[in-house]
Amino acid sequence: MINKKEIKLVFMGTPEFSAKILDGLLNDGYDIIGVITEPDKPTGRKMEVLPTPVKKFALEKGLKLFQPSTKAEVQLTTYNLQPDIVVVAAYGKIITAETLEIPKYGCVNFHASLLPALRGPSPVQSAILEGLDKTGVTIMIMDENMDTGPMLSQVEITLDSNETATTLRAKMLEKGLPLLLKTLKEYIAGEIKPKKQENKKATYCKMINKEDGRVDFSSSAEIEERKTRAFNEWPGVYAFFGEKRIKFLEVGLSGGNTSATNDQFSNYKNGEVFLDVNGDVCVSFAQGYWVINRLQLEGKKETTAHEFLNGHKSIIGSILR
Repeated sequence: MINKKEIKLVFMGTPEFSAKILDGLLNDGYDIIGVITEPDKPTGRKMEVLPTPVKKFALEKGLKLFQPSTKAEVQLTTYNLQPDIVVVAAYGKIITAETLEIPKYGCVNFHASLLPALRGPSPVQSAILEGLDKTGVTIMIMDENMDTGPMLSQVEITLDSNETATTLRAKMLEKGLPLLLKTLKEYIAGEIKPKKQENKKATYCKMINKEDGRVDFSSSAEIEERKTRAFNEWPGVYAFFGEKRIKFLEVGLSGGNTSATNDQFSNYKNGEVFLDVNGDVCVSFAQGYWVINRLQLEGKKETTAHEFLNGHKSIIGSILR
């Protein structure tokens, strides 16, 4: 039986998702001797420098906070703290092999997939983009490579047909946080034997860029619809209406809430906007089409497609690009 108050724990993380995991560790009674998060960066249209969610939470709780800007500084900070264990959740920076060797029990990572599937920096979004019906959370011991370390535990999560990055993260916290707390206790007590990953079954996901949110009308409506759910937090999904960027906030797929037929949409060019027989605003793809429910024109407030049409009738017949 371990005494959590005697376990010196350092936490590494950056976004809101990480802050909630840190909150769970704090409430579970661990001695959190330091919190490491990324340096503050300019964000939003105004490029305002704001604290990371983890920084904000740590300061509110009176925890010791560190924001090293280089790998060497991360290593030095960790060495000076001399933790028994480091817990990492969406930190956002590479951690060197030398840093991983400092804690007595190593660095334990909360990874948002069923490893070895979806190794890499965007497992939540990629599960939706790939149309998976299940994903999960893996608690693992980190090694010097990307998400290749031995696994301690896993929990499976089912994806709904309308799953967004936001709803999927919430599921991962609901199931993954209790798993992390249980796993840490058992791992430190020596009750779990780490399990090697099957590298032959590994899949990978990439870093997401702002440009990934641009709609590809030469693709299928179904594939591009997944983007609206995977990228609902960032970067969003957009195309250009003339010189203005237009963001798609909510769309439906052909055969869903529209009575337009395959014969009807086949007469339209890729990216062409049209009205179906119900008067719904649609846009054509190489395969299928969207019914646009909510959107936002650059510099304007979000609105329904019907409200948008009242002031922008010229969008009908235009080609979005």
